[in-house]
Amino acid sequence: LADLLIGVKWADNGATTDVGSSYVVYGKTSTSAVNLSAITAGTDGFVMIGESAGSMSRKWPSSIRMT
Repeated sequence: LADLLIGVKWADNGATTDVGSSYVVYGKTSTSAVNLSAITAGTDGFVMIGESAGSMSRKWPSSIRMT
């Protein structure tokens, strides 16, 4: 698996709606499944979350903040 970016345009962040998020999954050589909860925890990748309501980070990359 090569590095992979998964965009979720309408994702919410707590009470803030439509911030969007993007999951970066690090590539690997094994064929084991990728668990997105591990990515959220900072293992095997990371998550980028939109800055404010309506920013939809997957659509507008300039609105992404690193977490």
